Amino acid sequence: MKKFKTILWRAIYASAAIAFVFSFGGCLTGEKLSYTVYLNPDLKGGKAEIIFYDIHSDYGSEQELKDDIYYLFNYMWKSQDLIRDYEAVGKYVKERELYIEDGKLNGRIIFEFKRLQDFENLRLEENYLYLTFEKNDKVISTNGEYIESEEYNRIIWDSSERVLKFEMGLYKGRQAKSLAPYFLELKNK
Repeated sequence: MKKFKTILWRAIYASAAIAFVFSFGGCLTGEKLSYTVYLNPDLKGGKAEIIFYDIHSDYGSEQELKDDIYYLFNYMWKSQDLIRDYEAVGKYVKERELYIEDGKLNGRIIFEFKRLQDFENLRLEENYLYLTFEKNDKVISTNGEYIESEEYNRIIWDSSERVLKFEMGLYKGRQAKSLAPYFLELKNK
């Protein structure tokens, strides 16, 4: 039973991680998340690339900063656990990397999925594809039509579209600290 609960929790975390991978633990954040989703011609799956720009820790204590550094560099960047966790929710990691660009730490992950709903509960209804977001999620651009309602926000694409794009802004608090120096230090060891 304990093993089942562990697998279930990992699956829940992995699923939530796709939507806001850097909000896990409440401390990792950045400038924005950029999503590009390539759908298979039969609309039964596809491939997604997510780029996390300007990764920071919005830590409240030195321990939280250490936890963020550990989580990012050991779990998200190097761990086989992340790959298993993604697979548990139908996402098959093909590539992942951390890199510096213009002095900022960015992260990139590419994964495949076999069912539309395995990518953030993407839905196909009649002639439309759509993703639904919480009201407080901040979609800043898309190649679809962005609709805000009182209950939720939604992006809608025509079902003939095979490349779906959108970007989400992330909250970066006043004491957010760039993790680029920690990455460079780790990389140079």
